[in-house]
Amino acid sequence: PTEEALAPTEEALAPTEEALAPTEEALAPAEEALAHAEEALVPLEEGLAPAEGAGVCTAEAAVEDVPKLSKRELKRQKQQQLWEAGLEERRQRRKERRKAQKEAIKEGLKSPPSKRRRDAESSGIAVAIDMSFEKYMKAWDLMKLVKQTQRCYSVNGRAARTLDFHLCSLDGETKEIFERRASGF
Repeated sequence: PTEEALAPTEEALAPTEEALAPTEEALAPAEEALAHAEEALVPLEEGLAPAEGAGVCTAEAAVEDVPKLSKRELKRQKQQQLWEAGLEERRQRRKERRKAQKEAIKEGLKSPPSKRRRDAESSGIAVAIDMSFEKYMKAWDLMKLVKQTQRCYSVNGRAARTLDFHLCSLDGETKEIFERRASGF
């Protein structure tokens, strides 16, 4: 065989119109986006012209400007819109709840929120927490330890009879976490 016989002809290389024609399935998302963009366009009122230098927005241009969002992004946007829509209602409920609590406190049905007691007396019980095991802990465990220790400290401060609360061997990464979370602990 000669080279001419092996070389593909132009007819063989040219795609057929059937192969180039997009299928209805491929065009459906684009047509849907185009219909959505056309709905979003506001027609100009009679007698008004666009400002000089401003282009007229067409449906095709609007489709190109719309970023394609993933399902997750669309879901997040929807959740954000729902959250913002209910914001005023939540504020109103919170106001009513506070008002009801204040009335209950005035009537003596409920005690005011507890704060650190100045008249607390010591129970005589001492609690010491050894913080020297940080080398056996992961960073996540250290964070949980610090949170739990802070919670114990705050609950102890509001108690009628407090414990003598001590932290032993507090240094290294645990001390840094304490300083970041609560300065002057």
